[in-house]
Amino acid sequence: MNLKSFLQQPYPFPDRQIKVAALVGLGIGLLMFLLKPFGLSNISVKHDHLFSAGYGLVSFLVLLFNGLVVLRLFSDLRWTIFRQICWSCWSLFCLGLANYVYTFLCIGRLNFTMAGLVIFQLYTLIIGSIPVTFLVLIRQNRMLRLNRKSAEVLNDHFLLTEPVRDLPGDVVLTAENGKTELNIQVSDLAFIESDGNYIQVYRRKDGLIAPVTIRSSIVKAEAELLGYNQMLRCHRAFIINTDFIESVKGNAQGYRLGIKESNREVYVSRQYTKLIKQVVNKG
Repeated sequence: MNLKSFLQQPYPFPDRQIKVAALVGLGIGLLMFLLKPFGLSNISVKHDHLFSAGYGLVSFLVLLFNGLVVLRLFSDLRWTIFRQICWSCWSLFCLGLANYVYTFLCIGRLNFTMAGLVIFQLYTLIIGSIPVTFLVLIRQNRMLRLNRKSAEVLNDHFLLTEPVRDLPGDVVLTAENGKTELNIQVSDLAFIESDGNYIQVYRRKDGLIAPVTIRSSIVKAEAELLGYNQMLRCHRAFIINTDFIESVKGNAQGYRLGIKESNREVYVSRQYTKLIKQVVNKG
């Protein structure tokens, strides 16, 4: 495998942003107080404890903004090792910039210069990029092994599991305006995928799995499918009919479910992996 192919492998999408921001902020605050890097040990300031804690607070706020706002611009379905490394370096850049500005504002006798900013950023990236890359690779390898092993077990379960015998009659999916309706037998409903302000309802028709577009949300569709035990939310963008699962593949992000009578795959995000396992084991 060449380097390009390796960097394009799937990687778990960053989550638990509040917890991560809090831990990193606490760590940076302690680091700045104990070690006083970047020549800060030669500078005396009033309220040294509060000054050091300020670095932690600034770092917490920067990472929180990145995690809760900026990260929403990206799709977890296309997150890769390369993107994770770039995201980590971006976070380091933001931390370096914010903490440099904080230092300048708190210590009035310092001169704000572009050269000083560049040096500060280079120090931050050099110190942080190597351990970040190392940790990314370790996590990718660990998650890949775990999910592949777990997927093999789930595959065996699906081969032995009988289809769920559910309530008779049609499933009725309605549009946001309450007018457009789609009546479909649950036994023909393979999966639903969110697509912006629409959902793609993949159903079996004439031996093929084909989509029907409705202006609705995945949350609304999930509510309309309550009571149908084989319909399972497995991702923020997918609802799967477990009777249509043909195979399970594991990668660093989680699982990908192969769909019968189709070449499509449905993604399972990490927050739903335990639920998938519970449903399979019950079957």
